[in-house]
Amino acid sequence: MSEILRSLPVRFAPLDGEALDSWLEALARRLHTPLGDLTRATGLPQGPVEWTVLLHPQQAAAVSATTGLSEARIHSMTLRHYDQRALTIDTERRRVRINVLWGRGSGSRFCPDCLAERDGRWLLSWRLGWSCACLRHRRLLADCCPRCGRIPRRRPRGPRSIPDPGRCGNTPTGPGRPITSGCGFDLADADTLRLDEDHPALTAQALLLDVIEKGTAAFGAYALAPQPATAALADVRAVCGRVLSSLPGQDLARWIPADIVGAHLYPAPSCSLAGMAEQRPGFRSPPRAVTAATAVTAALRVLNQADIHQAGAALRPLLEAIREDWPQVSPTTIWQWGRGVSPVLTAVHLAGLAPSCRPSDHLRHRLPAQMSVFPRKRRRTSRCGAGRSPACSGTRGPSGWPRRQAHSPASWPRRWPPAS
Repeated sequence: MSEILRSLPVRFAPLDGEALDSWLEALARRLHTPLGDLTRATGLPQGPVEWTVLLHPQQAAAVSATTGLSEARIHSMTLRHYDQRALTIDTERRRVRINVLWGRGSGSRFCPDCLAERDGRWLLSWRLGWSCACLRHRRLLADCCPRCGRIPRRRPRGPRSIPDPGRCGNTPTGPGRPITSGCGFDLADADTLRLDEDHPALTAQALLLDVIEKGTAAFGAYALAPQPATAALADVRAVCGRVLSSLPGQDLARWIPADIVGAHLYPAPSCSLAGMAEQRPGFRSPPRAVTAATAVTAALRVLNQADIHQAGAALRPLLEAIREDWPQVSPTTIWQWGRGVSPVLTAVHLAGLAPSCRPSDHLRHRLPAQMSVFPRKRRRTSRCGAGRSPACSGTRGPSGWPRRQAHSPASWPRRWPPAS
């Protein structure tokens, strides 16, 4: 028998851009109620369920009826707000597809200064794989708790305790701490790399967030042919993967500032995520914010050029580095960079290969034009040889027998009477 849901005695408004789990924890703290009692009172499922990814309509309606918020506002605090723009969600399993658009399966990065200013409230955008820096405080986001070394918010907090949103809620592994208290480290004390006001990583972060919010990319090389956000982010991910896998450290330092290159190549010994090796760099969301900032800054250094030809010239050093590993680089290898790449990245790739292309390739791919393209495949209009022969052109064969499949031996006329 289902419980009767009643309106909560206190109305507590969420902050702009706040995540659903952060708002529920702040509400439980305001009511001085264990988190499990609050989720039960709002009709949310119990157990290790990720509410911040997606809510079913009946769950959103229950939360709306008990808290007074509109269902649209509740859905905007889940990752459904970014679905088909910055990530894709498997609605049946209520999971983020981690192989598409740098989706993060669980956990959240964070800005220590934002947590200190917002009384421990967490932003939804920190859960995106594209979020690597805080534009307000000009610093990289933190990846994990400095004390326990684990990523925050991979699982909901314990239901038996009153949450403290600004502190790490990961279950402690050492002796001497009760399970209900969590790690307890004040995440506002975490240390991350500070950036200058005009740092290219901040420019790249602002550009990506603007594309995600608008749902369309019309900057730089995309000005001639604007693309949906999913296509532009697929291009960024494709270039990021090649940057991380093909550019050595000395070449990478020519593309982006030395501070984030040094933090990327020589991580601090206390970073627990530094040892996570990737077989396909850039295929999934990088585990560290500095790695994401390094790759995104390098990728947008190419795609944010004034036009496609300038973007191709900026991409050329990367193509030369790739050619050292794979000498067979050709115009058709762009399809190996990843799924969903847009025609803009294809044109940039062709413009980068223009000096090494043959004159016939210049004509075939229209390289001097503003936007190079691959030639369209023509449909085959010719029929088989039997269909083109004069004896098979009509509905009947030369002996007057009906022909259904003149080129098939089964339809040939039989002798009558049969030969003795």
